[in-house]
Amino acid sequence: MSVARRARLARVALLVLAIAGAVLAFSPRGVIPPDLGTGIGDKAAHAVFAAIAGAMLAFAFPLQSAALVLVGIVVVAALVEIAQPLVGRGADVEDAWMTVLGACSGYCFVRLVFDAAARALRAP
Repeated sequence: MSVARRARLARVALLVLAIAGAVLAFSPRGVIPPDLGTGIGDKAAHAVFAAIAGAMLAFAFPLQSAALVLVGIVVVAALVEIAQPLVGRGADVEDAWMTVLGACSGYCFVRLVFDAAARALRAP
């Protein structure tokens, strides 16, 4: 499968994940448990969900500048927390930080693995 085809499939998966994230982020309090009923805690749930999204970003935009993607992660996390009070939710800086930490970790992990694999395949 070509890089372009994998990227398109990853973008579709990322869109589905983003829609799920929007439902979670903007649903009224009490409708959906903050940790999705996992018992891991709200902040950990933010980090785990964001790490999956960050990993998907690496697959969806494999040739994009890492700095641009990481800045985008920070901006989106901040905008979500700024917009939440508009739907009756509270803005939480710790949620934003956990989202940024998780997404950057997931993204960087996948990029590092792919870069290492590419170097290993090019080695004599």
